[in-house]
Order: sequence, then C-alpha cells, then structure tokens
Amino acid sequence: MKDDKRLFNNTPREYNLSLSVNKVNEGKTFAFITLLRGVTVLLIAWDHMVGAWLDWSKVVWMPLEFVRQYITRPLGIIQDFGAIGVSFLFLMSGFLITHIGQTENRKEFSIKRLLRIYPPLIVSIILILAFYWIYAIITQSHTYVQDFNLQAILLGASLLNYFFWPQNVLNGIAWILVVEGLFYIACFILLPFLKTRPQTSVALLLAFTGFVIVFSRELGISFLLFASSVAYFPFIIMGQILFYFWKRRITRVGFAFFSATAMLLFVLGVMMVNTDFLPINNSYIISFVYAYVIFGVSLLLAKRIKVGRFLGFFSKISYSFYLNQTYCYLWFVVLLPILGVEFSIGTIFVLLTFIAYLSWRFVENPSRKLARRILGPVRSPDDANAKGQIHP
Repeated sequence: MKDDKRLFNNTPREYNLSLSVNKVNEGKTFAFITLLRGVTVLLIAWDHMVGAWLDWSKVVWMPLEFVRQYITRPLGIIQDFGAIGVSFLFLMSGFLITHIGQTENRKEFSIKRLLRIYPPLIVSIILILAFYWIYAIITQSHTYVQDFNLQAILLGASLLNYFFWPQNVLNGIAWILVVEGLFYIACFILLPFLKTRPQTSVALLLAFTGFVIVFSRELGISFLLFASSVAYFPFIIMGQILFYFWKRRITRVGFAFFSATAMLLFVLGVMMVNTDFLPINNSYIISFVYAYVIFGVSLLLAKRIKVGRFLGFFSKISYSFYLNQTYCYLWFVVLLPILGVEFSIGTIFVLLTFIAYLSWRFVENPSRKLARRILGPVRSPDDANAKGQIHP
C-alpha cells in the first residue's frame, strides 16, 4: 500500500540524492546506448538497403530470403528489422532526452535540439535534390524532386510538410524526426515538471497522447496527420519511464502503471490512427516488445557493456548515416546491372559511410560547437554519450 500511495508522489529530494550516486560510473553506464545506437542504424540500413531496395527492384537475393524465412517471419518481425530499429530509436530518445532535460533550461534545450536536428537534415535534402537532378539529366528521365517548387522544398526542410496534404515528402526517412520533434516540444513545455515532478510529466504526456488519438479523425486532415506522429509517443514515453525508474524517481507500481498505460495507448493508436499495423502479420507491437526487452536487459547489464570501434564509429555517425539513405537508391539502380547485388550493396554502404562521416565532421560537430558558443560554457554534468548524440 505504501507504493500505491506514492504512485503520484513527486520526490525532488530523492532525485537530488540519485543524481549524486555513481556520477563517475554514469558515463560507462551509457555505453549501452552507444552500443544500441550502432546496432540500430545497421538494422535500419539492412531494412532500406537490402530489404526495401531489392523488393523495389524485384530482385531475389538468397541471404535476404534466408533471413526472412528463418528469422523475421517466424518471430513476427516486420520491415526486415526496420521496426525494431525504429523502436530502439524511440526508446533511446525518451531515455536520453529525459536525462538531458534534468539539467538544461529552456534556452539550452531548444537551441541544442534545433542545431542538432536541422543542419544535417538540410544538408541531406540538398544532397537529395542534387543527386536526383543529376540522375534525371544523365538518364533523361523524370524524378519526383522535379515536381517540387521552392515552397515545397522549404516545407520539406522544415518538416512542416508532414502536417499538410499532400505531404510532398523529400526525405522519407525524416518522419521519425517529426515524431521526436513533437515530443521535444512537449518536453520543452513540461521541462520544469520533467525535472521535479516526473510522475506528473509522464501523466500529462500520456493524457495528451490519449486526447490526440481519440480525436484524431474529428478535427480535419492536418490534425489526423499530426495524430499519426503523436500516436508513436507511447514508445518514447516508455523510454522516459525506464529512465525515471532507473533513477528511482518512480516506484515499481508507478512504473508498471505508466508502462501499461503507454502500451494500451499505442494499441489504441494503431486501432484508430495507424491502422496499417493492426494485422498480426504487420504488427509494430511485436517488434517493439522485442526492442523493449533488449533495451531493458541492456540497461540492467549496462556497466558490463563495452563498445568496440566498429559499432562505436557507426554510433557516432548514426544520425547522418540515417538521414542520407534516401538518395542512395539511385546509386543502386545504376550499379545493380553492372556490379550485381553483393558488390552494389557493399559499394553503396562504403560510399554512404563516407558521406555520413563527412556530414558528422563538417556539419554535426560544427553545429554542436555553435550551440555551445551561443550558450556559453556548458554547465550540465551530462556524459559525452548522452549529450551530443540524441538522434539516430
């Protein structure tokens, strides 16, 4: 009964104690995020660069068919591991943004998020436009980017296009940024509660999510498009709940209650908004459960986890690697008849890695440094893994 009484009892004093515990070890603990981020971006690359590209090209490749027949289909994993990868991204975002939000004010929070999200996104859109125009000129064919006027391009670069119909998507991968961006706005509004009243902030986020889902089809097409992103909030909130439970800022009863509520809200979102994922053979829920279990076990084993150079490197460049996969399909179309499946995928993987590294070095890092110059000396105690790499 004691836990029940404390379900919505906020305890800032307990939080202050928890921050002082194991500060030295916290950086090592976050190695599990670095590891999962590296794995995640490779899972999504397999989905896009192998599963989707080969399906679009109507090419049968035995390694892909083997994985589908003996792993993904029997386990109910959809999108060739892509759904698990996206679930990891949302869990990591909820966990990390809540961690970061404990020590940043609204000015820090907003400037750092804006300069983390937009510069690499804008560069990826410039590259998409450039490569598709070059491809159209060389092949004398029509590509979808030629239908975009300046207004559509600016909307795509701002991510506001996702709230209008037709959406006119330039970077199809950026939909995840819309979900996370909306969640960051909600965290910005609730930042004081995020720090001192975790139960209240989680309850408000869940209530807001439920309201949007319930009224998703009652307030027009733009609200429905908005709701289609908010319907993924429960995944991110579950990462947030894990952070608070890990920091002992919610009780076991509170953890169970909020987690169950978040899961029920996602099911409701699937039933009312994102109905494509309702059939059992296309269920996002199954893939998320796998991701959630792996994330939870990784958190429990966090202090034992070590990250090798390979996954550490891909974790570092993961955001740019993720953003720049869209236009690489053009390279696949060109290279496939010349090099075959294996060499085409391998060549594109190397080229994409190189471009992602350049984007990380000359766009992401300078943007982060710019944020620090604008804000002055960094005063928060966040560890390096969490501070700089919120996004995939």
